[in-house]
Amino acid sequence: MSAVETPEQVGQKQPLEKEWPKSLLSRLVGGVLPVSLGRFLAMVLALLTTMLVARHLSSEDFGTFILIGVIAAFLTQISSFGMDVTAAKLIASTDNDVYKGQFINAVITFRLFTIVLVSIVSLIAREAISALFGTSLTPGLAVFIPSLFLLVSLRALLQSILQGFGLFWRLGLGDFLSSLLNLILVVVVVVVMKQGVLGLIFATLISELLWNSFLFFSIPTKKRLEWRPELLKGALKFGFPLQINDILTLVFQRIDSLLIGALLGPAEIAYYAVARKIPEGLGSIFQGFISVYFPFMSKLHAHGEHKKVAQLINNTARVVSFAGISVTLIVLLFGSDLIRVLFSEKYLPSVNAFVLLMLTLSISFVSNIFGTSLVAAGGSKEPAIINSAHVVTSLVCNFVFIPQFGIIGAALAGLVGNLVSNPLNVLFLRRRMVEIRVKNYLKPFLIFGLCGILFLLFNPIHSAQKALIIGSFVLACAFLSVFTVKDLTFVSAELNATITKLLRSSRSESAEI
Repeated sequence: MSAVETPEQVGQKQPLEKEWPKSLLSRLVGGVLPVSLGRFLAMVLALLTTMLVARHLSSEDFGTFILIGVIAAFLTQISSFGMDVTAAKLIASTDNDVYKGQFINAVITFRLFTIVLVSIVSLIAREAISALFGTSLTPGLAVFIPSLFLLVSLRALLQSILQGFGLFWRLGLGDFLSSLLNLILVVVVVVVMKQGVLGLIFATLISELLWNSFLFFSIPTKKRLEWRPELLKGALKFGFPLQINDILTLVFQRIDSLLIGALLGPAEIAYYAVARKIPEGLGSIFQGFISVYFPFMSKLHAHGEHKKVAQLINNTARVVSFAGISVTLIVLLFGSDLIRVLFSEKYLPSVNAFVLLMLTLSISFVSNIFGTSLVAAGGSKEPAIINSAHVVTSLVCNFVFIPQFGIIGAALAGLVGNLVSNPLNVLFLRRRMVEIRVKNYLKPFLIFGLCGILFLLFNPIHSAQKALIIGSFVLACAFLSVFTVKDLTFVSAELNATITKLLRSSRSESAEI
């Protein structure tokens, strides 16, 4: 067997100029747009699906379905060994096609082995798993957890592999088609056939199965089962700290749902699920950006472009903080109207939690940029340390706040956890000689705080009054250079270039036909 070069060895041989065009941002935006478009359309379809489910299932049944998904997600994280992140980095860091093919086959084989092993254990322990939810999850429904776990786990790995290849259009298309199919199935089996939570589970499983098939056949290598310990060893060494980080991430993201179910019941889980539906959808769109940003940053680090790395991190943090907090301000002003129109008045108790979750999401956007940059720089241990602090803080706050404030307490716990982890991300990046300009991304949060005070003091009711607050926020951000004319010009130019490219491609295909 011939020796296989490591990604680092291959990266050292490739000059950066041959890998990237002159405009690095154009390359980044060119990848972000298709993924984000797919994620946005998927979010809209998922929102429509949730609207139907919220109206046709009881709060208890909806909460039960959410809990099944939480368990499947937890099993996914404890069995991944960090491969879902490692695969993208290692594939993006090399141009050695032999290495890519061998590594992909080895990692898929390894992942299937861990999935089967964990699935068997979960089936044996299904009564113990059901006991976690008291009477809200019957043994019959618990049987579906391994199936959902299998499909969710494979999807995460296959998406990571496609990220490494830079096949972002396929990722966006897969997101859209899967969400569209899920919506259609929910209409048929839940709305028309009235199959309740069981029908919702089957609709999810079928859409996940077809999504996995699409991703698998999109990988541009020959697929076969291979066991290659020499390739897996390095990946596992890098990925194991990320495994710990993934588990910690899941804990602080989902422990609130488990505690709400245990302390308040499944109906409250449904209220909380509604409150977090839009933040989760926006978070999914942002993850589409991260799926492009991560291999992009990995390659920049591999070629020693440290100045460009720092510039890109700071500008990205500035822009995403403005975008996130702008949406949060809209939710603060119009949250009640959104919940009433989208989910019905019975979910109005979700409004305050909705606002807090959006604020938390805005902070997490920036933290995610920093954490992803750390991993791209080769720091697989620091994120686990950061998330340990996040998890401990969130756990303590959840146990204290949920009994006192219900679902609002859960949202507060997540906010406090993010406030703790963000400065730690900055600290570790600075230790890696990356200068983070904190004031740049803090400005929009401070302006939002002033607008929030105005909202609480005057409690505006009319749309004109709310529009005035939004206008004041935008003007203040422009005055303090949170966003600039250069930003707007660049985004406009990239959108026009992307649309032109799509039109040319469409005309070319039509001419060939």
